[in-house]
Amino acid sequence: MFNLILEGIIRKLDTRGNISTNLTQLSAYTDDLVIIARTRNALDEMFLTLEKEARDAGLVVNQSKTKYMKTAREKGKLTQQYIIGQNQFESVNKFTYSGSQINMQNKISQEIRKRIQAGNRCYYAHKNLLSSKLLNYNSKFQIYKKIIGPTVIYGSETWVLTTSDENQLKIFERKILRKIYGPTQNPDGT
Repeated sequence: MFNLILEGIIRKLDTRGNISTNLTQLSAYTDDLVIIARTRNALDEMFLTLEKEARDAGLVVNQSKTKYMKTAREKGKLTQQYIIGQNQFESVNKFTYSGSQINMQNKISQEIRKRIQAGNRCYYAHKNLLSSKLLNYNSKFQIYKKIIGPTVIYGSETWVLTTSDENQLKIFERKILRKIYGPTQNPDGT
């Protein structure tokens, strides 16, 4: 019921386009909302509109669960609190949204390490299948492609990779493929 009411509230807001064409963008998944804004004034305006629509529908914003984060390429001073209207929100330097970690510098190296760890756990959970003599290489590769790989690249649509990040992902993939197919040999037999 809550999600149906929240869906109605979101539809009343102007969420067309994306952050490159608008000052604000609203991202919603189940009961989690993220307001992305290019300016403080745009953030304040979007939040106050959202709060008013929610109040009209009988919902209130939970101040203890609502956080504020400013992203920037350079390291800046973390504001302790952010005040919008009568609301006071804690400032954070990172948070998890829909299973992905977002941080102030908008760097994803830590998120990639976390995803690779999840991929390793997934591999070890399926290690018996991947080392079984009863399955052929194609079946083992399908386990990697359908189960282990997606665990690692979950949320990757939004990643902007550095060379180091890309290398970490390639190292993980080669490691798993070596465990499936065994070591490769050069044409000269070495």
